[in-house]
Amino acid sequence: MNLKKCGALLLALMMMLTMSACGEELWELFWDDAPDMPGGRRDGGSWAVYWYLCGSDLESEGGFATDDLLELLEVRLPENVTVVIETGGAVEWWNDMVDASVLQRYVYDSRGLRLVDEQPSASMGERETLADFLRFASENYPADRTAVVFWNHGGGSVAGASFDELYDYDSLTLDEMYAAFAEVWEPTLEPGKQPLELVGFDTCLMATVDVAYTFCDLSRYLVASEETEPANGWYYSHWLGALARNPSMDGAILGRVICDSYFRGCVEAGTADDATLSLTDLSRLGGLLDAYESFGAEALAAACDDPTFFTRFARVAAQSENYGGNTREQGYTNLVDLGH
Repeated sequence: MNLKKCGALLLALMMMLTMSACGEELWELFWDDAPDMPGGRRDGGSWAVYWYLCGSDLESEGGFATDDLLELLEVRLPENVTVVIETGGAVEWWNDMVDASVLQRYVYDSRGLRLVDEQPSASMGERETLADFLRFASENYPADRTAVVFWNHGGGSVAGASFDELYDYDSLTLDEMYAAFAEVWEPTLEPGKQPLELVGFDTCLMATVDVAYTFCDLSRYLVASEETEPANGWYYSHWLGALARNPSMDGAILGRVICDSYFRGCVEAGTADDATLSLTDLSRLGGLLDAYESFGAEALAAACDDPTFFTRFARVAAQSENYGGNTREQGYTNLVDLGH
């Protein structure tokens, strides 16, 4: 049996299990490995996770999106946790459920996984496509706390994320992401009043100052990686299992669970040496942005006094800790550690 058929069979089997199983033994099987959170209750408010699953060549060439869907289906969700998924962006999928010729929307909740909507094919790298999904999810599946998760390639501050294989690898820039989110939710910098609890990138290279700034008036927390991510990606069965067990957790706890479980998955997959993932409290961004602006102003002033300043500055930047590669052989991401 080839891997694609194996993935399709497993996906179908897991769908049957999650939609039909009701015994306590199976319930505990899903959750025994999830960490206990302080004060967690099954009825601790409601959570919705909106998962923008742009498969791209990661799915068509390796089936990695299907793998993460299978991880999701290992978790038995309570009634107050819902995952809304949009699939697209890949020429083919390693399962018999997802149709690559259209955009599909699935809901996974206490009743299992089901297809709830289809839309004509469109680039998942376009603002309108993202906004339409977010609007659909928020209007039909609202919750007390909401997380939006991007799954795909990431290209940092310039290229953004969600590279659609069907549309010449068109991607969402940060401006497009912000515009899409702002169509659905009202941005605010009032502490604790941001409409989203967490925005996460299961992608490479998105833990940048610019990404944090993009979402600081939309979300309380950001989870992203400064380095490239290995193929195993986030550990969906673990962090969603923890959320299912403790829906009372906030974005800070959930973000830590995502990061810790990701590293655990990397250890298990043998990819931990270069793994990075961070949780950022976006309410703390103001001071960093002020310092960043001062840093730029001082650099510009130094360059005005000494035309050779930027030459020296560039040499230091090239020698600093960088992510995704900054050489002719590796390519140039232009991402360096600010502190270094």
